[in-house]
Amino acid sequence: MPDMPPEKTHCELCNAEKKLHLASGYQVCSACRVIIGNVRNHPEIIRKLWPRFQDEPILPEPCRVEKMEVRELP
Repeated sequence: MPDMPPEKTHCELCNAEKKLHLASGYQVCSACRVIIGNVRNHPEIIRKLWPRFQDEPILPEPCRVEKMEVRELP
């Protein structure tokens, strides 16, 4: 019988050694599974709470691209 690869026992997000569940393609613990569900299903809550608990914007400021004038070829 060939050697089977060891089954993952650590959460891919927080590295906790717990029982794992498949959530959005990640092998995660139950706490991280809840977080993934909330980020996917309730992003407005994440956007509202993020500034209260983190001292940084949730997304970087968008880059400003200045519109160049269109020139005709000679």
